Amino acid sequence: MAYTQFLLRRYCCNENLGIAVKHILPGFHGEERFHCHDFSEIAVIAHGTPYHLIGGRSCSLSPGDVLLLHEGVWHAYGNVANLECVNLLYDPLRLREEYPGLEVFSLYCEFFPERDTGRNPLHPLLHLGASDLSRLLELCASLKRELDENRLGYECGGRLIFGQILLALARWREQTAGERKCLSVVDAALDYMHTHFCRRISIRALSEMVHMSERNFYRHFREKTGFNPTTYLLRIRMEYAASILRESDDSVAEIARKCGCCDSSDFYRKFKSVYGCSPRDFRRGFEGRGKKSNSRS
Repeated sequence: MAYTQFLLRRYCCNENLGIAVKHILPGFHGEERFHCHDFSEIAVIAHGTPYHLIGGRSCSLSPGDVLLLHEGVWHAYGNVANLECVNLLYDPLRLREEYPGLEVFSLYCEFFPERDTGRNPLHPLLHLGASDLSRLLELCASLKRELDENRLGYECGGRLIFGQILLALARWREQTAGERKCLSVVDAALDYMHTHFCRRISIRALSEMVHMSERNFYRHFREKTGFNPTTYLLRIRMEYAASILRESDDSVAEIARKCGCCDSSDFYRKFKSVYGCSPRDFRRGFEGRGKKSNSRS
């Protein structure tokens, strides 16, 4: 069986769809393990500071970096102890005609190349600030749920969500040519929240970090994200908790500690406020559908 078909079958209920999602948590990625694909892969760095290796050269990465790798590129990652990434696997030949209108973007030829584009795959395709990274990870999680749950019409749903991801990346890439040359002051606070969410974080400390009054920080933060800082931090923590519940057998007490909660009861209360059920009921729901185990990449 071709490696493409193997991976698509392993990480998607139907390999003929040509799309799959592989979410790799910290501790589950091989150190400097070189490999290549016979499919295309969009790799999103969600956490950690790994480096990317191709042909004896390396490139440092950080949360928000998005890599694009096509067939035949031998590569590996180093410093992977804290690496969390989401890999979107897709078959460009099968999907090229699925997204009419996307060809108006410069990234279309990168997503679906008919010849060598000359881009060095060692370096990120683009870098996202914390709010855009959060949005991208939400879309990836939605795509994974759609494929995992295998509901009626999942083929259509999966292609639609994958199209949303491609469109978002294409639009963000167009913006990076101009106004996104540097992060805004709010993005600096968002980056800190996404990197240090397991620690105690005060809104006063964040506002001081970006040299704003608390009142102005609240206002600009809500304009940027649609949430106040406290609610946004809660979402980061609980989304990370949900990913651990789906992908591991860690105890609720251990997950509470990893998510920066005071104790298990605090974690229960906050998790239920976001997901409407207890952590144990959330985990049972995925176990009932046959939870998939992580593998080292």
